[in-house]
Amino acid sequence: PVAGTFASADSDLFVDVMLDWDKLYESIESMLKLFVSSFGYSGTANGGALPPPAQSADILGMLETSLGFSIKHDLIPTLGGELAISMSGLRSLRPKQAAQGMTRPAPPHFMFMVALKDAAGFEKLIGGLMNRSKTPTAQFTRAAYRGVMINASKSFAWTIVNGFFVAGGSAAQIRRAVDAQATGVSLASTE
Repeated sequence: PVAGTFASADSDLFVDVMLDWDKLYESIESMLKLFVSSFGYSGTANGGALPPPAQSADILGMLETSLGFSIKHDLIPTLGGELAISMSGLRSLRPKQAAQGMTRPAPPHFMFMVALKDAAGFEKLIGGLMNRSKTPTAQFTRAAYRGVMINASKSFAWTIVNGFFVAGGSAAQIRRAVDAQATGVSLASTE
């Protein structure tokens, strides 16, 4: 596992899993088929007033249409087998006493990391997906940092670095992850 090299040394929570994306997709597809078939449409429920249930392929097809690409044929081939999340700052969730009263706690830092087999292919998919939003708060700015491009909006930021997609709540969080990996001072380097 490599994702721990992006997590800050003060991480409160770190979860790292290895996945077979093809098997996961097949499992989800099977579960959707089972779910749809469990409704057992016979054409006579409510006097025939109920429409037939959607097929699982239709549900996945609708999702893929909204995404603008095929999950199975476009996205999965770009993904590596490692997925991780980390959270830090959980200790600061309690409000602190201030001279004027209680102050709002700082939100925790959340990071999401996914290994990539085809970084360029993934970047094309995710870039297209992120730029589809027309709302001003969802527009991304790009800034270079330590040889990578950080894409950031008001409440979300991401980059692709050393074969990983790294996402978090702000550009500062992404810079912190890039620094942790570049300097070797990360969760992976702690006991």
